[in-house]
Amino acid sequence: MPIHTSEYEKLDDALLAEWQQLWERADGAHSFNSPSWFLACQEYYPSGSCKAIFIRDKDGLAAVLSLREEFRYGVAVQCFPGGKHLGKAALLVKNQAGRNLFTVLASLLFSLKNFYLSELDEALALEIKKKNPGLIFRQSSINRYFSLRGDPLAKLPRKRQKKIFKQMEKFKDKLSFKCFEGSEGLNVAFEIDQRSSKREKGMATFVNAADREFYGKIAKNFGKNFLVCTLLFGGFPIAFEMGFIHKKIFYSCNTAYDKSFGNLSPRKILLYHSAPRLKKDGFEIFDFARGDTALKREFAELSYRQFDLFYAQNFFVRFWWRLTASLREKLVGNKYFYRPYLELKKKLVNFKLQITNIK
Repeated sequence: MPIHTSEYEKLDDALLAEWQQLWERADGAHSFNSPSWFLACQEYYPSGSCKAIFIRDKDGLAAVLSLREEFRYGVAVQCFPGGKHLGKAALLVKNQAGRNLFTVLASLLFSLKNFYLSELDEALALEIKKKNPGLIFRQSSINRYFSLRGDPLAKLPRKRQKKIFKQMEKFKDKLSFKCFEGSEGLNVAFEIDQRSSKREKGMATFVNAADREFYGKIAKNFGKNFLVCTLLFGGFPIAFEMGFIHKKIFYSCNTAYDKSFGNLSPRKILLYHSAPRLKKDGFEIFDFARGDTALKREFAELSYRQFDLFYAQNFFVRFWWRLTASLREKLVGNKYFYRPYLELKKKLVNFKLQITNIK
């Protein structure tokens, strides 16, 4: 039986079960290539704008590719659904996938004319790129992680450890920890985000109703596989860490703390509390997700890279993408330009939302 593809805008119970079975077997499975992620995006975006492409071989379902049309650098492209909230590629491939499967996948991608695949696993990105050297290939993120088997503070300098333990001992009667499943802890996270220093820097996650609505859909569809861990001071929530759980991995997707409690090192104390809880529940890895910050480097020595692959049939579009991608990397890498860049980006997003609401 030759490899063939089928495209769906709506998935019935049988198709969802087929996808779920592949997802549970595949080593490369994670929350962002799961049926739950697709269903959440399907509920959030306009009807019919998300599609799932099933690739089947003689053994059954071999791969699932989730797509929707968006604009990247001013050009309409097919890309993974989720926008800025996407942490990994929404592409699921079975174990020991053969050459023929990647050949079909490459042909499928080039039939889309313009595509932009974000946050691909390095091995998967290289395998797809083999089929066409003309693809634009760049590193998109560094993701740090640490084992939950040991002390979560073990990698911190001794001086930092003493400071954290001193704070915990000083406020032991006021500090407490609480973890929520599904939608229950979302409003707490939203409130903390509003009081965070991230908001002042233009980096807050839930700056508008659209972001809050998106995570509402995520929490609804993932249920107990979506956690919000919070740190409280005298019963008042001051920090949160939210993320997905799959197999034995906790994948952090958002975090923030109340700027008024910054001197308390709330993020580190929260990690100190959440890591043992996750370990007790059988988890072995804490994945910090995208971004290589100083705090992540303090806790985690291990890391892996993710890559973007993009292509346009038009030569001038490819040239434009390379130019804008290069400029963006320089902006993000420069501390003097990064904040103005974020402020401008936030204003453009808010303007786009206002225009959408008027329509």
